[in-house]
Amino acid sequence: MNRVTTKELFAKDLSITEIDDNDEWGMDRNEGIGGSEAGSVLGLNKYHTALDLLEEKVSRRSIREFSQAQELRMDCGHALEELALRKFADKELGLPYVTSLDDLDKADGLGHLSKFLFINPRFKFAFAHVDGLYRLNDQLGIVDGKVSFRPPWQEVPEYYIAQLAHYNAVIGGNVGYIAAMFMDHPYPVPMEYRFDFTSEKLLTVMRAEAIFWNYVTKIRNGDHVSDGELNKVESRLSELGEQFMDGIDTNPLKVDEIVETVVVADDDRDLLIRYEELKGQKSLVMQEFETISTHFKGNIEAANVSFVTADGTVLAKKATISAKSLDRDAMVEAGVPVDKFFTTKPQARFTTTKALTKLASQKVKKEEINSTETEAFLGTLLNLVQSDTAPAPTASADLWGQEAVSAVN
Repeated sequence: MNRVTTKELFAKDLSITEIDDNDEWGMDRNEGIGGSEAGSVLGLNKYHTALDLLEEKVSRRSIREFSQAQELRMDCGHALEELALRKFADKELGLPYVTSLDDLDKADGLGHLSKFLFINPRFKFAFAHVDGLYRLNDQLGIVDGKVSFRPPWQEVPEYYIAQLAHYNAVIGGNVGYIAAMFMDHPYPVPMEYRFDFTSEKLLTVMRAEAIFWNYVTKIRNGDHVSDGELNKVESRLSELGEQFMDGIDTNPLKVDEIVETVVVADDDRDLLIRYEELKGQKSLVMQEFETISTHFKGNIEAANVSFVTADGTVLAKKATISAKSLDRDAMVEAGVPVDKFFTTKPQARFTTTKALTKLASQKVKKEEINSTETEAFLGTLLNLVQSDTAPAPTASADLWGQEAVSAVN
């Protein structure tokens, strides 16, 4: 079976122009919308809005200014993008790295096609100047190289996702990869992110760009467009941007993860085993802790007591009121019926004294916990809490805790 040419897999009547290596675009980029500008059109780029881009397209000049350091980082980033693409071709796709469409006609691979400009006659306002295009059997996919001098993204910037969608809409594809290289590390960290786009998503991007370009044309032709109308247009474009991003995961599964290993010393192996044992018990312990705490809070409420103690354990209930930001006296002076709006709600809190904690700690260390004694102790405690004759708080209440401390010592 004959292999179809790569051009036959593109959108119908797609225009492919080879541009001079010394000319980034081979045309006036202000005569259309490029992939890196799609995020601005859709209101997804907080650094460069749709109205910023409109001003640039109408005036045919850039309004953005970059410092010398920013320009240096961008130059370094562009120079390293090819490295990111080569790494992606080899490690993720397992395909050869090529530099021409003819090579992709002969065999599957990832082509570095930055010297080609793609224009779709269906969307004459949009053009694509892609970093890479891969072919696997008869499937095509966009690969965009990104180099960042910051830590790996927690979320992929939305304007990068819009850029991939723009490229796919132009060439007639629906799959895009970001082959990223993060340099804020002792060594470069490659990560790859895949995005699949439905036809509806791609048409949403093109619809927004068509609206945007219509206003570029109107203003260039001398038609008056008020600020109010421009603001409405910007809002409409942002709505389309939200529709486009709806349901798209900005942090899809990464192909690469940063994994660093440390060899555990022989002396620490037992400690590591114990750590794993405790980690497995952690959730169960917390569940039991909450169950016991809730149990005693319920007992306190049922007994309607303020202070009960036994064998060093103190159960207490106190009434609290919270009105931090209101001046009660001022409200009274103003004639506000304060009592109608503020109520005192009792709250039950369960805690253990330091004495009991110390006693329990000693028992644990000696591994001498007697379950029968423990059950008897809790039974006595519950009887005290639930008893109608529970002792009322007295001036000597604090001494009960001191007696418990003395017994432990």
